[in-house]
This record gives sequence, C-alpha cells and structure tokens, in this order.
Amino acid sequence: MNHVCSGDAEIAYEVLGDGPPVVLLHPFPVDHHFWSPPLLSMLGRYQVILPDLRGHGDSDIGEGPATMEEHASDLARVMDDLQLGRAALAGVSIGGYSLFEFWRRFRGRAAALVLMDTKATADTPEARNTRMQTAADVLERGTETFIDGMLTKVIGETTRRTRPARASRSPTRRRRGTRRTASWW
Repeated sequence: MNHVCSGDAEIAYEVLGDGPPVVLLHPFPVDHHFWSPPLLSMLGRYQVILPDLRGHGDSDIGEGPATMEEHASDLARVMDDLQLGRAALAGVSIGGYSLFEFWRRFRGRAAALVLMDTKATADTPEARNTRMQTAADVLERGTETFIDGMLTKVIGETTRRTRPARASRSPTRRRRGTRRTASWW
C-alpha cells in the first residue's frame, strides 16, 4: 500500500496494472478490496488506482467527521502523489458522493465519470438520522453487526441461492490504530 498525507489524515491507496489511469472509489463500509472481483479484467488494459476513503481500510479518519470535501481533496492529493493530471473516475455509493464533490471542485481532472448506486442530493432529515444512528451503533458495537445486517441488503436472492459461500462470507477484521475496519472479498 502507498500512503499520502492529505490534510489531517494519511490516505492509503494501491496502484495496479498499466495503461490509462482509472480511479475506483468503494462504498461504505468496505475498503478498496470491494473492487477485487472485476479487477483482473482491468489490469491488462488500465492502471487501476484503489484508494481507501478516509476512515476506511488503511486510511486514517482525521479530526472530526469525514466530509465529501475532504474525500474530494484526498482524491486530488492521491492523484497529485501519482502525478496524474487526469483520470477516469468511478465510485459506488459514498464513492460516488465523493466524486460529485470532486467534479464540482476539480472538473478538469476527470477524464470520465462513472457513478453507481449514488445520488447528488443531500440526505433527507430522516435518512441523515438513520445514518447517524448507524454510525453510533458501529462505534458502540463494531462493524460486524452492521455488516451482517447489510449482507441481506447488498447481496441479492439469486446470489444467496446459487452462491451461498459468497453470500455467507464473513468480513475480515484487521486493526490500524484503534479503529476496526472491514473488508469484503
């Protein structure tokens, strides 16, 4: 893993393959390993950059809540560290939220933009309250209960029926500092 200092956090990222640069941003609550299944098909054609968003995987959280502005700045810093002026960018969920902010601030650095399962609008008050309660639950009980609850939401019935080993796989745990993180696949 490579690391770069971005504001008040150290951001971890991996670089694999050769070719035009493609940056892939993962969803909450996983890290860059989320992209492992499609990665092999990309490596022969692209240089794939896989950051761990602030507070995920091997990246530090920094001080206070991680904002979309910080995620966008972190991505710009990773690209600066790699001396990339432009790259194709793809993000899922919070990765997409981060890319909306990156697009607003650094539009000229995006060679292409792929947004998956994300939105450009702010959360409703109800959705924000649910997200804040989820964050409090994770801080109190750890990620395992949260991830177990998410599995039924993010893995479809067909996968659960035809690939039960994939659907029941437990997230791996590792430590960095005092924060517990999760990684799927």
